Amino acid sequence: MLVVFLITGVFILLGILYIFHLKREIRRIIEWIEHNEHIYSVNVFDKDIENLALSINKRIKEDERKEHQLKKQDKNFKKMVANLSHDLRTPLTVIIGYLQLIRLEKNVNEPVNSYIEHIEKKADYLKKLVDDLYLLFWSEA
Repeated sequence: MLVVFLITGVFILLGILYIFHLKREIRRIIEWIEHNEHIYSVNVFDKDIENLALSINKRIKEDERKEHQLKKQDKNFKKMVANLSHDLRTPLTVIIGYLQLIRLEKNVNEPVNSYIEHIEKKADYLKKLVDDLYLLFWSEA
């Protein structure tokens, strides 16, 4: 009876030690997760813990891939905005320049002059919007 009691006690003690070992390994895994690091090794011979580590590694790798993809999309978007704003600024500057040349003409009648003034205001407003867009791009970059 004493032998059975001792053997049972040893198994209980080994079980408790194994649980403490598992808890320590789980804390180590949690530290890696908190630092967003890959789990390089598992110090427990437990398939479930190993599968957990593999799943976490897959998730971290997927998150890194998505973050890289988002950065690439953001960079492409900023480049597109810069190109668009540049492409709009050039013809607007030409339009405004030609409107100013037309205003210098002495024989322009009053209705045409008011049309030109209205077009100039809208072109200046549009140029200001495009300039603001360009500045926003550069401040973000």
